[in-house]
Amino acid sequence: MLVALALALGACSGGGGGKGATDDPQAAPMDPLRVGLTTGPAVVLGDSFASGEGAGGYLPGDSAVLEACHRSDAATGVVAAVAASPGAASDVSGGKALNVACSGAVTEHITAASRAGVPAQLDQLGDVVPGAAIVTTGGNDIGFVDLVGQCALADASCAGQPALRDATFAAIGELEGELADAYRAVDAALNTEAMRAARDGAVAPVIVVPYPQLLPESAQVLCLGFDDDELVLAREIVGGLNDAIEAAVTAAAGDGRAVYLVDGVEEAFAGRTACSGDPLVHWPSSPADVLELLQDPEALGRELLHPTAQGYAALADVVVPWSAAEALAVAQADSVLGSGQPVAADGDRGDGDGGDGDGGEKPWTATYSGWLRVVTLLLAPGAVAWVVLSRRRLERGAARRRP
Repeated sequence: MLVALALALGACSGGGGGKGATDDPQAAPMDPLRVGLTTGPAVVLGDSFASGEGAGGYLPGDSAVLEACHRSDAATGVVAAVAASPGAASDVSGGKALNVACSGAVTEHITAASRAGVPAQLDQLGDVVPGAAIVTTGGNDIGFVDLVGQCALADASCAGQPALRDATFAAIGELEGELADAYRAVDAALNTEAMRAARDGAVAPVIVVPYPQLLPESAQVLCLGFDDDELVLAREIVGGLNDAIEAAVTAAAGDGRAVYLVDGVEEAFAGRTACSGDPLVHWPSSPADVLELLQDPEALGRELLHPTAQGYAALADVVVPWSAAEALAVAQADSVLGSGQPVAADGDRGDGDGGDGDGGEKPWTATYSGWLRVVTLLLAPGAVAWVVLSRRRLERGAARRRP
């Protein structure tokens, strides 16, 4: 997302008034997205889906710890096209973005240092006065990638384990309040009296981007390690996480804060998820992919179940029509208000996925050791094991569904 997302936000004629965003005119301008990005650069906070894990071209850091955050600007190929799009604002801050997100981060790491030694993300702003914040977080808090790894490795379907399902959705339920507090903290940090004075009184909006669905609805083709029931469970978890994110945005915006939720993200990869013919998600789909993964397990292992560079561009592209719709909603609301008619609040829910899953409390090698075990299991008996394993799991799922 990164700069592409920042430019996509600024490229539209306006925002404001949308789902989650406060209606308090003292808290946010009527056109918060464009105004925000014309008063300063965007700051990107959160986990691997914010940092750019999977896009490649990772930026050097001041230390090995920060380099491990895998911050990438490789998903910015869409910037020129967005900047040239109709309605692009000439005074947008050049698409600049300060990326302080970190692969492996949990929500707490926005306001607190990680045990690995990465400073709190808000503490990394330095002297920058952002015009907007873009936030994606929550996937690691529920250990999404660890969970999917268990499903891919287990001989028995993880979808048939009620305790696993219950624990995951309990964690999602407990996360809602923490997410809302994080959005409030970002709003407070970016909208101090001094920050607003530096922006001539403008409020910096907090733009929350949920997760895309990474896996297909069913294994109509071989989907390495998964049966249909496991795919359904994985998608339900992503949907549940996005529900919690939406509720948290609503709660934070209800305090009179300029917090917004981007709509349309959850199905951004529809037809191009992992296991599709032209995926926007990293996942081995053939013996050749497995061999490539073995050649560079440290880098490629971390990227599993994360967007490709094209995937990040697709996520950024979702923002353009969303922001345009927000601007239209504001214009329509202004028209209705001018006529003296009541204004009805409406809005859908934006959609999205799970993150990595190491919770920031253990090295990535522990999180991704599961993927390396998958590779070892497949390669040891030969490439044909890839087909055998996938077919066996598909047949097992089909047998469970028979009356």
